[in-house]
Amino acid sequence: MKPPFGLLTCAALCAALFTVCACDSDSADKAGVTASGAAKPAPSTPKGVAKAIDSAKAVASAAGSAIAAAKDLPHCERAYVELEGLVKTARAIPGNQANPKVPDKALFLATCKEAPAEMQKCLVMSYAMQHHADCKKANAKLAPALKAKLKAMMEKAMAKGK
Repeated sequence: MKPPFGLLTCAALCAALFTVCACDSDSADKAGVTASGAAKPAPSTPKGVAKAIDSAKAVASAAGSAIAAAKDLPHCERAYVELEGLVKTARAIPGNQANPKVPDKALFLATCKEAPAEMQKCLVMSYAMQHHADCKKANAKLAPALKAKLKAMMEKAMAKGK
């Protein structure tokens, strides 16, 4: 599976969010991560690490609940909630040095709302993962200035660091 996230491929998004990741379950298993990108705990995990992993699982669970609750929101709001949940989960994973940031909400929503409706749907990660061809077409139709604005916003948020 090669899901896009609007202007980012699965591999680019995953690399930005996680230090170890995979975009399909086969390579995920080989990389020592689950299909969702979460690190698999070692068979005998030290107590401190196990606690950190449990904490990351709790963050992921809360993010999953927020995403589920957002299913009926307009596309741009839902896209933001999904991205926020993924970023929070990535930041909670022990040893993850990618350290992504959630884009500024007002900027994200305003920029998303500039996009045509078909592209707004594609900014919803869960939609984009299931509609790769449609999102590729929507991305191709996007005005170059808006494409550049979306890309810059996402790259800034996904930059590794603080």
